[in-house]
Amino acid sequence: MLRHQLSYTHRPALLVLLMLLFAGIASAQQYTGPGTSILPEHLPNEDEIRSSLTQAPWQVGGLRLSPWAGLRDIALVSYRDPLGETREDITATAGAGLRGYMKTGRRLIWAAHVLPEYVWWQDDANKESVNGRYGLGLFFYSNRLDVEVSARRSQRQSFFSSELQELTTNRQDTARLAVDLELRDQIFLYGKVQSSKLENQEDDNPIFSALDQEEDLASLEVRVIANSGWFVGVGASEKSVDSLPQARPLSHSGDSAFFNIGYQADKLDVHLNMARESLDPEPGSEFIGFETTTGALEANLEMQRGTSLFFYGRRQARLPIDLRSTTFISDRLGVRVTANPGRSALSFFAEAGEDDYTGFTRRLDDVTSLGLSLGFRRGVDFTLQAAWSEYDSNLAGFDREVLTWGLTVQLDALEEKLQIGEGDRLW
Repeated sequence: MLRHQLSYTHRPALLVLLMLLFAGIASAQQYTGPGTSILPEHLPNEDEIRSSLTQAPWQVGGLRLSPWAGLRDIALVSYRDPLGETREDITATAGAGLRGYMKTGRRLIWAAHVLPEYVWWQDDANKESVNGRYGLGLFFYSNRLDVEVSARRSQRQSFFSSELQELTTNRQDTARLAVDLELRDQIFLYGKVQSSKLENQEDDNPIFSALDQEEDLASLEVRVIANSGWFVGVGASEKSVDSLPQARPLSHSGDSAFFNIGYQADKLDVHLNMARESLDPEPGSEFIGFETTTGALEANLEMQRGTSLFFYGRRQARLPIDLRSTTFISDRLGVRVTANPGRSALSFFAEAGEDDYTGFTRRLDDVTSLGLSLGFRRGVDFTLQAAWSEYDSNLAGFDREVLTWGLTVQLDALEEKLQIGEGDRLW
């Protein structure tokens, strides 16, 4: 896959030219792109884990190995630094590694991945980094009980946030224990305990470290799954967020009650999740406590002749880098239409919403986004893409505009022959 992307913003100006090979840039923790799903994460599906094991092309005794190699991105970057001077640079990321799987008896599967990447910059050596994804997980699957015990590290270059759309490297370490227990027919109990640490790796620019944090999360949910395709779940969670010493003092803790409902069928997939969050500051924190409702509604409808309609609405609570605010609520409402006439593919999305910053000063950014992609399949897949976003703020200096366009070339036959694997798959 080869992608070529141009991005332009005002205040400050940012110009990014991107070529991506074999994988796209992953979204940063504080940034959710248009059309991205934010549904809750559950245990990896047993069929997917077993399929990855059986399809791994290399075997060493009881160990099955699946290779991966590729370039994540090549980019020409031009932007204004904090002094107002224009800087230009070139960056590229290359990686190679292995995923491994091993069965221990009929019910236990070990999964691991070692996928190092090197991020190179022509002039800015402070942005260079040995990145990668590393993980080890133990998965237990039985008739009524599924268990995950895992630890993983993800260190990748990505856009920092909607406030600061600049490339940087974040490292996130996650340890998780998750259990999915069938209490009786069609009634399940899902619980998890998770600890994570997010830390920026760019030492010379303290603004990127403003949101470095550690988070501890525990949640419990009861879910009923009907044979008709409906499911409903209710649960509660507690979390504690501690800002690291180099970050803004935004430590806080609290709990939430949440509700999930959905329907899955051959042509229709609908999910709704809502949570009522109550968060309070820790001693010495600038965080201002609040209560709010967050969540997401996503619906995907498959229509005739390969046409599909994806509708979504979402509300997320975020931590800002703007020192005049301690929280912002991001609301988005969007739709994506996809059609596949013959060997072509056409997709259009539209999104609107607002970012509502609260704290010491009230700030409101209205957000509008439009995008279009057109693809052709002639042995090699070609896709042309364009997207535009505008942020209109009530405060001077925060208006900005982003325009992206791109060309993607997918070499499916070559990738299958080389068996280079899937770059963005987790396990």
